[in-house]
Amino acid sequence: VDGRTEPLGGTLVLPEGEGPFACVVHLHGRGCETRMTEISPARTLARYGVASLVFDQRGAETDNVDCSTTTFAQVVADAEQAYRTALAHPAVDPTRVGLKGGSAGAWTAQAIAGLALDDPSLPLPGFIITWVGPGTSIIDQQRQSAVAVTESLELSPDSAALALRQIELATDDSIDEAAALAGLREIRARATEEGWIRRVFGDDDLPEDSAGLSSIWIRRFRFDPDPVLRRLTETPYLAVFGEEDDVVPLAQNIEALREAFEIAGNDDLRIVTIPGVGHGVEHGDIVRTIEVQFPRT
Repeated sequence: VDGRTEPLGGTLVLPEGEGPFACVVHLHGRGCETRMTEISPARTLARYGVASLVFDQRGAETDNVDCSTTTFAQVVADAEQAYRTALAHPAVDPTRVGLKGGSAGAWTAQAIAGLALDDPSLPLPGFIITWVGPGTSIIDQQRQSAVAVTESLELSPDSAALALRQIELATDDSIDEAAALAGLREIRARATEEGWIRRVFGDDDLPEDSAGLSSIWIRRFRFDPDPVLRRLTETPYLAVFGEEDDVVPLAQNIEALREAFEIAGNDDLRIVTIPGVGHGVEHGDIVRTIEVQFPRT
C-alpha cells in the first residue's frame, strides 16, 4: 500500500462471548511503534465487550523500512487498510467499527473519516475517539505546543522565538535550503547550550545536514482536520484531553472541535478532560472517570 512492500502485522483482541462485537481500530501517534503499545487498552476494552484491532506501524517490525521517512499519506493508507480489515472480519459488527487515535493518531482518524466522506466504498466510522489528540492542523498544533512549552520552561523571549522559528524554517518552502539548514543549526546550538532541546524538539526536528531536511517530521506530516470535521454531521466523537497538556493545549483544541461540530450541526461531540494530567493520559484515568459516571451493573 502506497509504497509498502511487506504486510503489516496486527492482532484482533476479542471479548469473551459470542459476537459480532463493536470494534475499535487503534491508531498510533508520532513515532514507530508495534501493536504492543495498544495491547493494554485493547484488553481493557475487551472487558467491556468491545473488540480491538491493533497493528504494527510501517517499519516497526522490519529493517527494510525507515520510519523516519514515512509520510502522513502512508500512515493514513496503512490505517485505512487496518480499518477495512476490521470491517470485513466475521467476529466484528461492521456497523459498529470506530477509530481511536492517540495523540498524532487523531489526525489519522480524522483523515480516514475524510476518505470515507468521499469514497462510497468506505463506510464512515461508527465513532471516533481522539486521545490527547488535536482538533487543529498539524502546523497550528506545533505552534501552540511551542508557545506552551517555552512558557512553562520560562525561556527568554529570544529562545522562545527560536522554537517558533524552527516551525517556519521546516515548513516554508520559499526559504532557501541552505538558509533553512543554517537557521536550524543555530537553533540546535542554542537549545543544546541552554538545555531545552529535548523538552521542545523531537529527534528529527533539527537535522545537522541537508540530507536530514526531508526527514523533518513536520515536513512529512501535513494535515488540517477542519474541512473534515465540518462535514461530520452525525458521527459520534469523543475527545479525551489532559488538563495540563502542553503538547496539545486544551483551550485551542477544544475551541476548534466545538466550532467545527457546530458548523456540521453535529450534537454528538463529547469532551472529557482529565484534571491534573498532561499529555500522558493513562487509560485507567478515563476508565475511572467513565465508571464514576456510568457504573457497570
